[in-house]
Amino acid sequence: PAIKRPLSCISSTIVSKEPLHKKHRASWKVRRSDTKTKTRSSHTTSREEYCDSDETEAKERFRTDQSEQWNNRFADLVKFRSQGGHCLVPHNFAENPPLAQWVKRQRYQHKLKQLKRHSTLTDERQAKLEAMGFSWDSHKAVWEEKYKYLCSFREKHAHSNVPTKNDDKALAIWVKCQRRQYRVYKRGGRTNSMTPERIVRLESLDFAWNPRCL
Repeated sequence: PAIKRPLSCISSTIVSKEPLHKKHRASWKVRRSDTKTKTRSSHTTSREEYCDSDETEAKERFRTDQSEQWNNRFADLVKFRSQGGHCLVPHNFAENPPLAQWVKRQRYQHKLKQLKRHSTLTDERQAKLEAMGFSWDSHKAVWEEKYKYLCSFREKHAHSNVPTKNDDKALAIWVKCQRRQYRVYKRGGRTNSMTPERIVRLESLDFAWNPRCL
């Protein structure tokens, strides 16, 4: 006859197997979760590395483009100097507007550099510009530019008395401003424009301080 097992034994066997089944299932879930976490972490790392590499390449291309652009404009300045004998590019230089803007930007970058702020003007670039006789003072550069025009006017007309209705209105205004600054200077007033050196240079062109006396 078959041996009947007590219900208590059967029950205890079932109870004892149930926790083991749950334990294996929990262990499988943990392993699966760990695998997913590692895979996700690997994908995240790969994306970050790809983005960093992409950003580095973009920055490198930007630096290369900027350097090439700077060298191109510097070559334009060399050409301008070889033709005119100076680096005083006019603010409104119709023949090469990008060069005029570039010259203005170099002076601004030089100012930032002096203030110990971020600047694209490296020591090498600064040395190359200064070797060309480049002027960092924009006000001085403008004065020198107009003085060159006055010299040209004198060579053409044999005098430096620029009329008010001259074709070059900017030069006529500048001449008028020099006379006004000279009067302020002679009265002992403050002026940022007129200096003894400039007076000598203007008078060397037979410049008339009072055109009414001519």
